[in-house]
Amino acid sequence: MAKSREETTNRAISLIFSVSRMIKEKYRNERQENISGVKLETLRYIKENKPLMKDIAEYLSVAPPSATSLINHLVEAKLVERIRDGNDRRIVRMNITSFGEKKFTQGMTMVADRMKKVLSPLNASEKENLIKILEKISRTND
Repeated sequence: MAKSREETTNRAISLIFSVSRMIKEKYRNERQENISGVKLETLRYIKENKPLMKDIAEYLSVAPPSATSLINHLVEAKLVERIRDGNDRRIVRMNITSFGEKKFTQGMTMVADRMKKVLSPLNASEKENLIKILEKISRTND
């Protein structure tokens, strides 16, 4: 008996949540000195874009005060710095510090090691298929 489209969608949702929860729970105690996944992703975004605060809030899909709070933590930890525009002091860009670069690299290495373990049950062909599926989903949801 064929599964309905709704059943298939619900199963996919359940599995995505389940795998996400499993990864978080399994590696909860291995965080790199309080650098959470959100902080790592924020550091990556800042490193690549040198964005304004509003851009960070939009990218993370959070309210501006939440983005400000996150950035304040990153500034206090000396991972990020605020750079004022020379012509308009109202414009403030975020920039990753050299210390932030180091912590980002360490954190991403740790994430890569975790993901190797998580993906270890898959053979090479299954990993390639997973990548193709994730790329397809990513392209269609831009």
